[in-house]
Amino acid sequence: MAAFPYTTVPGHLQKFMKHITSTGVPQKVTYKYLKQVGFTSSNDRSIRDILQFIGFLDHNYAPTDRWKAYRDKRKRKVALARGIKEGYSALYHTYPDAHRKDNEALTNFFRAHTEVGERALSGMVSTFNTLAELADFDALEQEDGGAPEPAASAAEELEEAAPRRTAVTRAATRDGLIVNLNVELTVPETDDAEIYDKFFAAMKKHLLSD
Repeated sequence: MAAFPYTTVPGHLQKFMKHITSTGVPQKVTYKYLKQVGFTSSNDRSIRDILQFIGFLDHNYAPTDRWKAYRDKRKRKVALARGIKEGYSALYHTYPDAHRKDNEALTNFFRAHTEVGERALSGMVSTFNTLAELADFDALEQEDGGAPEPAASAAEELEEAAPRRTAVTRAATRDGLIVNLNVELTVPETDDAEIYDKFFAAMKKHLLSD
């Protein structure tokens, strides 16, 4: 079963995240370091594992580039969002918008993927929520490419196609010759009557006008 590190004092985790932004980068985050910077409770030791889980610390508990990026006001929320998505990849595989899910959905996920009791489940949920509140997932999506542009509507495609038909018609009648043209257009299947109205209006405008 998957292991999701958590803290029973999420407020201390939030405080430590702020600590990262306001102090220098340590060579390693040891228990001694935690005590030196004011995190003296035995419950605070879990902070190391949580930060390692989201890529802020390497396997030796030394700060990574993600830790350093979090110190940059312009980058911190995106850096944290990326770390959360990577650490909680199994959760995001189940819920692509996990940071918007309620506690019940999160609890059900952690219950299905661990063998811990209710107290630990509650800690996992509150730890995830504490981190998610400090991150910006929308900015991360934009940085990674954003949403694709919407496809053109059937009516817009017809309007774009119509000028090409007009050029053919005018070229054929420039010398006063009468030419009959059979134009075959395929209209996408739709229940929207407005599409067909625009289709015939475009034909009249571009094919029947002088």
